[in-house]
Amino acid sequence: GINKAAIMATCWNLLETEDFLEHGRLERLLLEEYSQAEIDAFREHIATCIADVSEELNFRNLVLEAYDKIGIKLAEDKASVMRKLSTEFPRTLMKKVFTLISRYGDVSE
Repeated sequence: GINKAAIMATCWNLLETEDFLEHGRLERLLLEEYSQAEIDAFREHIATCIADVSEELNFRNLVLEAYDKIGIKLAEDKASVMRKLSTEFPRTLMKKVFTLISRYGDVSE
């Protein structure tokens, strides 16, 4: 049946073609795999998943904006990049910041 992991994956899939998550569009995608009854029973969790993915996307965008402002590529000087970013993000999140930059930071080039 339907579960949180499936909803989260569907949210990220939807964001490949949409700029933001909209419940109706997500529900239409979920209907390809699940019944309306399953979706209705899981509705509260769907709203939570949308909020979680939206929050994650906002954080990713904040990190990438901060990275772009630095003007140094991670591959050129990882230590300087991370030192500069450490003034903008809590220490507890720096591993996540590094992962996001590694994964998404220079993909447009």
